[in-house]
Amino acid sequence: MASFTLTDEEASVLGIRFSQKFANPQDTPYPVAERLIAGAQDLEAGRLFTTNWQVRRHSEPQRITSDFPAITYSGQAQFVPGSYGTFYVVQPILMSRKRDDEMSGKGQLIDYQEAAIKDVMMHLRSNLQQQALFGDVTAFADMATINGTDYNTGFVEHRASGSQTNTVHGLSKSTYATLLGTQNQFYDCSSAASAHIQRGLAQIGSRLRRIHGNRDLKNTFCYASEKFDEFARRIVIPQRQYLPGGSQDIGVGQAAAVIDGFKYDNVLLPSAGATSAANKWSFLGVDHGSIKLKKRSKAFFTMTPYMQLNPLVSVSVVIVAGQLVCEVSSDGQYGPLSGCFLLTNAEVF
Repeated sequence: MASFTLTDEEASVLGIRFSQKFANPQDTPYPVAERLIAGAQDLEAGRLFTTNWQVRRHSEPQRITSDFPAITYSGQAQFVPGSYGTFYVVQPILMSRKRDDEMSGKGQLIDYQEAAIKDVMMHLRSNLQQQALFGDVTAFADMATINGTDYNTGFVEHRASGSQTNTVHGLSKSTYATLLGTQNQFYDCSSAASAHIQRGLAQIGSRLRRIHGNRDLKNTFCYASEKFDEFARRIVIPQRQYLPGGSQDIGVGQAAAVIDGFKYDNVLLPSAGATSAANKWSFLGVDHGSIKLKKRSKAFFTMTPYMQLNPLVSVSVVIVAGQLVCEVSSDGQYGPLSGCFLLTNAEVF
């Protein structure tokens, strides 16, 4: 077998290329996390925060039939405050003097420190997305979740508008069920997905346009399960469009595909917990103007300076602190959940 010798410069070039390929598995996109992070807003000082929901009418109209009527002057506050705390998560990055000595120099294959930092950052994004969509992430247990099927404090439920029972930020959705701002849209495609999926999308689209006065729902972005995306490819392909660039090339606010006017990315979605698929999430619409991350400005994907643990090991930690909140839309025009929707059981075709 022929052999050859690389110069240090050639080894360095190959090392850089190898490092780039080595890092690719860690670069898996997390679109929900990326959009939440991109739209995150700073929290003011304090540990407990309040948010206001417009849950009722200020007063009611009265019929006048006489010249000198007795008018009832009664009213009530339109807004009811909810409250939430914050989560605080850290993940360490350890640097070894021994490993650094072994891997340093012109011919090093990987930048060990850079690889470690990238791995930690992507792992935190992965966990943040999992908590936002599924819940049940131990380190992020203090962070709220969109999953209202498995958690009675989750934002989006698998129940019809007006029949939702969860408690969000201390506010009962059932108590204020008559106002659409407290209710997400819902459609169960049942087992006959081929008969109901497009009907469900049309019904939800019609509701959103009616509730929001036919305005552009620019903040509502969708996430499809793998089976739903496969269904869209095979069954409703005339209604499915591709936007320029693949999922690896798109930026925040763009999408890989559009179906019936809804932009979406392909992600893992809840299966109604670990024991049942009776309410399998297939297509989720999130109003990112209402459901958003509140962040601690000095503790949000922030690295601390390295500290020497012993002569051979130093450590830094990445801090992520804040809360996933559901509050009135950023334009102040409609309730916090009316721009969100859920289609379930569109997995059979």
